[in-house]
Amino acid sequence: MINLSIVNPLELPSVPLLDRKKLHRWGGVYFVIRGEKDILYIGQSPLIKNRWNQHHLLRKLSEDDKQQSRIYWLATDEDLEPIEAAFIHHFRPPLNRYYPPIHSAEVVTPPKTLQVKRVVEVVHDFPELGKRIKAARERDDRPLSQICRDCGISRSYWYQLESEDLRSPATEEMIRKIEQALGINLEVSFND
Repeated sequence: MINLSIVNPLELPSVPLLDRKKLHRWGGVYFVIRGEKDILYIGQSPLIKNRWNQHHLLRKLSEDDKQQSRIYWLATDEDLEPIEAAFIHHFRPPLNRYYPPIHSAEVVTPPKTLQVKRVVEVVHDFPELGKRIKAARERDDRPLSQICRDCGISRSYWYQLESEDLRSPATEEMIRKIEQALGINLEVSFND
């Protein structure tokens, strides 16, 4: 029995789609995933490597999709059709136009869920960081307006940074943009 709620396709073994000849000879369900999240297609075969020698999907994928995609697989010797059908029903990949009926009561489909994100905010003090930003800016030949455009902030915010007079903490992302724009390392790290 396969419990879909504990199978994360991105944690399964995989090979780049363009290296599909490296697939081993086993049976199971396979997932074609572009990047880190886009499940494009789900299929099954008693010999996945043989299936991918001449797969019809290769003609449908753009060159970018082929470059960015990997084949992930769940090797199993269980009945493949109900497992494939359950995964297709669960993920609804765009290149699977047909959603086969689910035949087996042994495939457990997880309940629908709502994801909740928890953001942990960590705030540290960095003494004289504003002075270091100002010193780096004064060494730069570009006008402040150009540096601000490169960082995506206003001149007034920049002056608040330099004078260390912000209403709320600067974000780490903002500090990284300043470092990049000025070509410096402000030595801001969160080593907890």
